Amino acid sequence: MGVPAEVLGVAVPVHLFAQFWYHTCYIGNMGLLEYIIVTPSANRLHHAMNYIYMDKNYNAVFIVWDLMFGTYQKELDTEPCVYGMCRPAQSWNPLILNYKHWYTLAVDSYKKVER
Repeated sequence: MGVPAEVLGVAVPVHLFAQFWYHTCYIGNMGLLEYIIVTPSANRLHHAMNYIYMDKNYNAVFIVWDLMFGTYQKELDTEPCVYGMCRPAQSWNPLILNYKHWYTLAVDSYKKVER
């Protein structure tokens, strides 16, 4: 694919560590780093279904993009993250679970065009 094995040998473990680090609940607010890189606090919001946290903190490395585009939200002490799905799949079928999101996007897009 054109990517040297040495690059993958470094990038894959770093990426896996970062994903492990992002998804911990044991690290709280990290001060100034919250405005530079994606921290566990910022990533928790990305996965939360609270209304105030919806569609926030999209980035995977640098949070500066969310700050620039107005999609950054700081984790609030008064609003703990609630995880889940707003519209659950209601199925254990792996095909439905993998493609329901695309189907829902298509239906929502059609409804927007129809109006």
